[in-house]
Amino acid sequence: MNSARLAVTLLAIVMQPASSPGADQRSPALRPDSLVFSQVVNGHTETVTYRGRPAVKLVPSPETAGKDLNMLAILAGRPFKDGTIDIEMAGAPRPGMPADSRGFIGLAFRAGPHGEWSEVFYLRPTNGRSEDQLRRNHSVQYVSDPEYPWYRLRKEAPGVYESSVDLEPGAWTAVRIVVTGTTARLYVNHAAQPSLVVTDLKRGDIPGQIALWAHVETDAYFGALTVSPAGQAPKTEAAITLDSTTRLESINGRALWVNYRGRRALKLAPLEGHEHDTDQEMMAVLTESDFQDGVIELDVSGARREGYSKAEDVSGFKGIVGLTFRLHGDTAERFYLRPENTRLDNQLFRNRSTQYESSPDFPWQRLREQSPGVYESYADVEPGAWTRLRIEVSGSRARLYVNGATQPSLVVNDLKHGESRGRIALWARISSEAYFSNLRVEPR
Repeated sequence: MNSARLAVTLLAIVMQPASSPGADQRSPALRPDSLVFSQVVNGHTETVTYRGRPAVKLVPSPETAGKDLNMLAILAGRPFKDGTIDIEMAGAPRPGMPADSRGFIGLAFRAGPHGEWSEVFYLRPTNGRSEDQLRRNHSVQYVSDPEYPWYRLRKEAPGVYESSVDLEPGAWTAVRIVVTGTTARLYVNHAAQPSLVVTDLKRGDIPGQIALWAHVETDAYFGALTVSPAGQAPKTEAAITLDSTTRLESINGRALWVNYRGRRALKLAPLEGHEHDTDQEMMAVLTESDFQDGVIELDVSGARREGYSKAEDVSGFKGIVGLTFRLHGDTAERFYLRPENTRLDNQLFRNRSTQYESSPDFPWQRLREQSPGVYESYADVEPGAWTRLRIEVSGSRARLYVNGATQPSLVVNDLKHGESRGRIALWARISSEAYFSNLRVEPR
């Protein structure tokens, strides 16, 4: 990805509930920069970008240096008793701290108005992949402040209030907490089963506040938060739709809202002054998307861009348009179309109408050379016409469907980055006239 020329279009995110029973009752995700705190104990908050995502950072106060203290950022106006809380967090020892420092990060619930008491689930990321199995078994923890710190619970009930789970220090980790009465369950990274079950919450069945929580030795970041009180459906699936309020980051190009073939569409166009550059990719990244498995549907239109002076040098690139998914840094998976190939009399070119590639190590050239015919196939596509794409992703497998076909045009059983996750981006070549419409993402 060439980031030397970066144009950013900042709009607002639209998250629409999936069309399933009870979906209209789901609580919307709260952006990190929209969170309001009634009080921050032992620190302060900052709104930052961390690993490509908006985040709230918990920063300790200077007077906490060298002390064994926790920070709490108590959410204003968010009373909570029973229900589901979803949040992403990333924790590691703060820079300058020893590697075995307390990089603890978590979420407090049913907390007192000033944090004087709370129930807490938290992660110990430095334990998650330790060579010491005992430490691994202490990767996730429950405590009840102030009467039941971890060392009391561990002494009185060894192994009951902590467990093992795979954690990577500093990486984004999805956390779900489900609370009913005196029982709470902690789910990590979308696991189907809880990593930790507590059936005797120490403060009983009482309501309280929600708070971001971390030890002062922690480099602590928190992403989008969803709170679904009991009786509402938790955010298991959220549909992301493309419209004029979607937050985009345009790379090597401009994202323009236009009318094309009777509908409102997003056009990817080169940056002014770079219309004749050597052919390279343009992207419009949905900055607040976070996708691992699920279904992506969208309409695309691609044709050779009139006036591209170097088109004679990139005949195989004319009109290329598609979608990038699981984008994280420079790594990504991608499906795209070569519309100009589909109705040629050259059958070899026709068989390259749809394509898979994986950035940065598996461009189409390498895949074609190493595995001819495995990562490309034929589909009938008309240059410049709207084409419906459906991409189904599960684990290390993905399928591309074209124009409502019941069978996939291209099947990939070995996505090169395995079971990764990341953002979604509209994608095209600079030599392409590229339009996008009707995007819908259904995570699973």
